[in-house]
Amino acid sequence: MNKDKKKFILWLNVFPVIGIIAISMIFIFILFVVMERYFTSSQKKYKQELYKTQICNAKKELNSLYALLNFLYLHKEKSLKKELVQDVDMGYSVIESLYKQHLKLNIIKKSLENIRFFEDKSGYFFVYNLKGTVLSLPIKKSLEGKNLYNYHDIKGNYIIKDMIRSFKHKNEGFFSWYYIYPKTNQIEKKIGFVKIYRPLGIFIGSAIYDTTIKDEVKKEIKQLFPQITKDLSYRIIIYDNKGNVIFATMKKLQNKNIFNRKIDGKYIVRNVIKNTTKDKIYSFEAHNLVNKDILRRFFRYYPKLNLYIGVKIDKTKIEQKIAQNKKKIDSVVKKVVTQFLLTAVIFIAIAMILNFFIVKLLENLFFSYEKELIAQKEKAKASEKAKAEFLANMSHEIRTPLNAMFGFIKILEEKDLDKESKKYLNIIEKSGKSLLTIINDILDFSKIESGKMSVEKIEFNPKEEIEIIHNLFASAASEKNILLKFNTDNLKWKIISDPTRIKQVIANLLSNAIKFTPKNKKIILNVKYDEKKEKLFVEVIDEGIGIPKDKSEHIFDSFSQADTSTTRKYGGTGLGLTISYRLIKLLGGELKVESEEGKGSRFYFAIPAKKAKLIPKKEEVKSEKILNEKFDEYILVVEDNPANQMFMGVILEKMGIKFDMANDGVEAIEKFKNNKYDLILMDENMPNMNGIEATKKIRQIEREKDLKPIIIVALTANALEGDRERFILAGMDYYLSKPVDIEKLKDILRNIN
Repeated sequence: MNKDKKKFILWLNVFPVIGIIAISMIFIFILFVVMERYFTSSQKKYKQELYKTQICNAKKELNSLYALLNFLYLHKEKSLKKELVQDVDMGYSVIESLYKQHLKLNIIKKSLENIRFFEDKSGYFFVYNLKGTVLSLPIKKSLEGKNLYNYHDIKGNYIIKDMIRSFKHKNEGFFSWYYIYPKTNQIEKKIGFVKIYRPLGIFIGSAIYDTTIKDEVKKEIKQLFPQITKDLSYRIIIYDNKGNVIFATMKKLQNKNIFNRKIDGKYIVRNVIKNTTKDKIYSFEAHNLVNKDILRRFFRYYPKLNLYIGVKIDKTKIEQKIAQNKKKIDSVVKKVVTQFLLTAVIFIAIAMILNFFIVKLLENLFFSYEKELIAQKEKAKASEKAKAEFLANMSHEIRTPLNAMFGFIKILEEKDLDKESKKYLNIIEKSGKSLLTIINDILDFSKIESGKMSVEKIEFNPKEEIEIIHNLFASAASEKNILLKFNTDNLKWKIISDPTRIKQVIANLLSNAIKFTPKNKKIILNVKYDEKKEKLFVEVIDEGIGIPKDKSEHIFDSFSQADTSTTRKYGGTGLGLTISYRLIKLLGGELKVESEEGKGSRFYFAIPAKKAKLIPKKEEVKSEKILNEKFDEYILVVEDNPANQMFMGVILEKMGIKFDMANDGVEAIEKFKNNKYDLILMDENMPNMNGIEATKKIRQIEREKDLKPIIIVALTANALEGDRERFILAGMDYYLSKPVDIEKLKDILRNIN
């Protein structure tokens, strides 16, 4: 064989091998670069999302704690005021009893000397005549016999004069005045309750310092917060404006003063007290003193108690999760490299089945990655379930107070009110129903997540509906001395569209206009209807701060405001305009804006709305008394909320129904065992035992004792999709959602007769 043939045969054998190796190496290199970039990008995105989620959760936790403090304060203030009333009523009873014994004022006055400070020294009694003369003042006996009619407090407010003047219109009432708190230089408010005894021309009162309320709340914080925060993944701290720690999850900080404590050489507490206000959350990063880990801290100021709430998240924990994720990615990358090296060897050894092995190796290559995706998908499902449970709880917490509100509106409608009161009550009811409708849509988790929010087409009076929104925002505008004008044109037709969505958009636009418009300016709401084109036109014009031209094109983006200083100064998430923009799109129009910085803005839209019929000149709201029908039943109401207990009690009494109250499922079972009821109204979310568990237990008792099943009606704020089926499956016979529909309740009562 000549040299040329040998060379050709050699190249014929070697070249395919070289070609396969070269192609394999190039392919492996390209794939490695692509995979590296992909996983690097995924790692970066994972880090951003993780850090963002931790910050968002910390802020939510901070706002929840802030809301809890406010609840404790308001609850304690209400409780102590109630005690004041009780104490004054006791003193009033003593005076009345002595007077009925035909005792003279001098003898009664001498008897009043026994009424002195309360046992805990938190308050005192005082007795004056209607000329302002002190009859009894235990806190300062040297003033007894003196006339304090024109005496005023440290802020110049007349105390006794204002009380005496008020008796022309009422017999009792609360008052407040200001003094220097004992042994301090701090001006503190006193809260007093007074009651006149007209036969003697005297009045008796009792008072406490506002500090008493604050001290009581701080005690509750120390008792309650350890239980609330024990399962949180964040560290919590609460201290006053002098740096005294009221509560801290770190036990070594309890009851300590940390005003001069330094972290990274900075006075952290001083900076928080200096920079944190009620209108914003103050945040910063600093090293932990113990292990030098970088921590992100968030603080919020609660002004009523002069307290600062702090929440901090550990950045090291975030980095650990990121490192774990990177380790998984590195493992996947190593598998990729190993598998494709093996592929190259197979290419060289068995060229004829190259494609087959490449496919198999690719399947093996991404098998592990597929497992990771499946695991992440399961985590996402778990997260979605947690969100759904959260929304369900929020739905319950919002609907519970609305139940009492709507209920008492119905009771007030039974009263003989004047036209103006009926008008205001009608506005409150319609506004509350609008709020409930909007809440229902917001809490519809599936619609929000899937972007399937829908609109309805119903007939309504546009002038009447939009006047409700105007009336709601008129008071808010007047508080800033802003003139809110409402102009209408050709609103003589009832139209067909979605009044709830239209009012939601107008409410957002008016809220923003009032927020960004300075005092002593004006806002104009123009609404007109083009009956030829069958379109409703709405515009809101303000004289506010305006929007820069380079920012206006992004104003409808999610969480967008003109600049970051807007959020700091005026607050808000920047989500309202985005929701409004999308709602108008769903309604068939487009929300637009014209604005000039420093001069104001004009938001406007036009939506298709077919005309239905002419509006009568006067449409009167007919109030129908719904509680005239009487029933002869004995029922058990299972409800833990005091306001709802009160409301249901009033409703049932008006319908002539005998009833018992149970505060939770455990109490309900005991009452069921000891009484024979015709029906049970069962709440769901209760302490000790919920409604479903109580129902199952009652059904079990009925089976064991061969009792006739009692009618059980679910009366609950759980009103999301699937809740009705869940309650019926648990053994309940009927389902009513809060706010309760009294007509539906009456239908059930009729059915059991």
